[in-house]
Amino acid sequence: MRRITCLPVVASVFLLVSPAHAQIEWISGAVMTSDFRKTTVPFMQGRTTEYVLKGPWLDHTRTVDGLGSGVTLVKLETGWLDPGRGKATLGLQVSGTATPGRRTLTLRKAKGWGQTVGDRIDALDIYVVRAGTFDARDPTLSNYFNEAGIRVYGAKLGDAVVLTSGWPQGTTATLDASSSGEFAVVRLRFPTLVSQASGDLLFHDSGMPTLCNNLPATYYYKAPSGSSRDRVKITGRNAIKSITYPTGNSVGSGATVTIRLTFFEPIAAGGETVFWGLTSNQPKPSVLAAQGVSPTVYNPASLFNALTVPGGVTAVDVKVKVCQCLGGVWSLYLRTAFGSTDASGPGLQQSSFTVSCPAGGMASCP
Repeated sequence: MRRITCLPVVASVFLLVSPAHAQIEWISGAVMTSDFRKTTVPFMQGRTTEYVLKGPWLDHTRTVDGLGSGVTLVKLETGWLDPGRGKATLGLQVSGTATPGRRTLTLRKAKGWGQTVGDRIDALDIYVVRAGTFDARDPTLSNYFNEAGIRVYGAKLGDAVVLTSGWPQGTTATLDASSSGEFAVVRLRFPTLVSQASGDLLFHDSGMPTLCNNLPATYYYKAPSGSSRDRVKITGRNAIKSITYPTGNSVGSGATVTIRLTFFEPIAAGGETVFWGLTSNQPKPSVLAAQGVSPTVYNPASLFNALTVPGGVTAVDVKVKVCQCLGGVWSLYLRTAFGSTDASGPGLQQSSFTVSCPAGGMASCP
């Protein structure tokens, strides 16, 4: 995934030059960079944007050619910085229907000024950026997933690039857009099966030049909130989101350990079955004995015990007491299977806790 960051760089170089070497050395405004000779200055459809240009003889700027249809010069102010260097503040108003793409402006002196050939000071490349919109819908899937399609509605999506932020590491995104540009599907692919995933989608003009890593968020398409990003949540089959130990994950022999199973979503109406069992890190499990603490029912002889969770529940506690074990510290592993003992992917979860047993003896179950 591409990161959504831009680190502006500002630099200034003092040059004593002749009029023949007049040029733009430094530009500041909505976007800043130290080398605009290799970049293109962005102007957004439907907005008025200003930049300050600095360099030799720019204080003599009087006209700007090459604006083209839909772009109007609304501000041109010049000033003097130091010997041989001036500045020009350039404000352009871009209509909402101005043709997007690259244009070359020519900054010129007043006719008849100076002794240089022609009246050109320097050229400035600009890019009219599309001002698109988008509205992403949260998809619901019937099972665990490693890919999903997100439906997006808006304007100018056919000329957009999609970016992602905040999704699981390794997630990739592609964009399938309609010819009208009003509908698109973002196809996300995840490195593993997941039960749920959420993150941000961002869109921008596919031809937009980049400065630093990316242009500021103001140059991206707008979501319904007015932000440049829209949070999307993909919901698949429910699963255990976390396994925690409210009373601690290290207990002594004969003490009760509480294991809390928290689900991604409330359990659906009609309830769900969670299967669970305990194993140890010792080579002879027969020396371990444990029992469920009401209301938990536990059969140590079963690979999985069935726990019925009623609808609407977001978390459930399993309570177990280890009442027979050899001396030393034991690690006990809890294995869970959501909905079926054949569950896979997010349906299978494992956690562990420790039990300290009496040295040289055993505690027995009642």
